[in-house]
Amino acid sequence: MSLLSKKLGLDYKSSLVGLGFDGASVMSGGISGVQKRIKEKALFAYYVHCCGHKLNLVLTSVAKNVPQASEFFSLLEEVYIFASNAVVHEKFLSIQREMFPEEHIREFQHLSDTRWWCQATSCDDALLRLECIIRLLKETSADDTGARAVSARGLLAQMDPEFVCLLQFFSEILGKINKVSHWLQDKQADLGKAAKLISCLREDLADVRNSNLIENYSNMVDELSVTLPVTSASCERCFSKMKIVKTFLRNSMTSERLSNTALLSVESKRAESIDLDSFVDEFDSRHDNCRIKLH
Repeated sequence: MSLLSKKLGLDYKSSLVGLGFDGASVMSGGISGVQKRIKEKALFAYYVHCCGHKLNLVLTSVAKNVPQASEFFSLLEEVYIFASNAVVHEKFLSIQREMFPEEHIREFQHLSDTRWWCQATSCDDALLRLECIIRLLKETSADDTGARAVSARGLLAQMDPEFVCLLQFFSEILGKINKVSHWLQDKQADLGKAAKLISCLREDLADVRNSNLIENYSNMVDELSVTLPVTSASCERCFSKMKIVKTFLRNSMTSERLSNTALLSVESKRAESIDLDSFVDEFDSRHDNCRIKLH
């Protein structure tokens, strides 16, 4: 922190006003967590729990504590596992090509407690390809024998009207939540807009339920709300990118090259917008190797 402050020419002890982490105790702990240790030196720093992580925690808790939701997602996961079998998967793709020849192939996603976009994507795909799923289960139960046929019959028996209603319901609800979740992971987001967005989401969900149990969030429009961080998701992507960039074959690259390569990978959208001709001209004017002829 001190080295970064010197490099940027800032005094973090007096300038730092916001910290954004996930809820892990090593980061958010009030006794010996990172935020506590930083606040001991930067007295004006205020800790904000990543809004993207908080939304994910709420969804996970609700899904586990509401029996209908828990059973629905368990069934959806079983469909994914069944369709992941090599033989079944190939048959599922063939059915999609036959029934929807003009549309792209849809694949089921493994459901994860930490990536709720998987749930939203799986619900959309299952809803759009419900006819294919039913046909797949019927053909498998009729043509195959053994454990695969038994699994197909069991899944088919649970594809009742209640499942279809829940599929439609969660597809609509998770579609709304997924849009908010993606926005909360934007590093340009500020706390005031995040509060308004979550407030709108709560109102939409209240309208779906026809209930007034959830009160609207108050609008946070002061200057501090624009300064405080909203999410740490984009920072955490750097660790995933490092694993992709620094492979076994690239194990000897220097820290500076790793940092620069990872930066290009993380900021891929900005990197793609670079004018390569200008980049080559700039590199040609700086390098001293006469054996490299760029023009």
